[in-house]
Amino acid sequence: MRIMSKKRKADAPIISTRARTLARNRKGVSSIDAMLMVGITTLAMLIVISSSSSFITARNEQMGERLYVERIAYNATHINLCVRNVGHDDITLAYYIINGTERMFDSKIIVPTPEANPLAKETLVTIPREDGKKVYLISLFSSRDNELGRIEVELS
Repeated sequence: MRIMSKKRKADAPIISTRARTLARNRKGVSSIDAMLMVGITTLAMLIVISSSSSFITARNEQMGERLYVERIAYNATHINLCVRNVGHDDITLAYYIINGTERMFDSKIIVPTPEANPLAKETLVTIPREDGKKVYLISLFSSRDNELGRIEVELS
């Protein structure tokens, strides 16, 4: 009997045994694998949809309160902000922060939605001035504790 050496031909490609097995294996995906993949995909989509819906709900609540400052006027004692509600809900202004100091409004200020009254004029918000200050950084907050905007007022 003649023993043949296992020499590879020079032009034959090198393919691993595992690759040959995969190349010859013509079976499809088993039903268990398919059901497992469908289950994993469904679970992943459920997680994505639930997390995105909670994010969208949170953003819609914030979008319900949108305030636009139309004009700023000041005199020796007060800064007057003329604001308009451009959101979906009425806004109740709860407090403001001026130059890092939190202060409450003297009276309840409600800024109505334009849907309730499209011809509504802007709402006047009066903030007392501090002596000697030339630049004011004012942040307005709603009763839902959302910051509605930050305004920098530079007095001349």
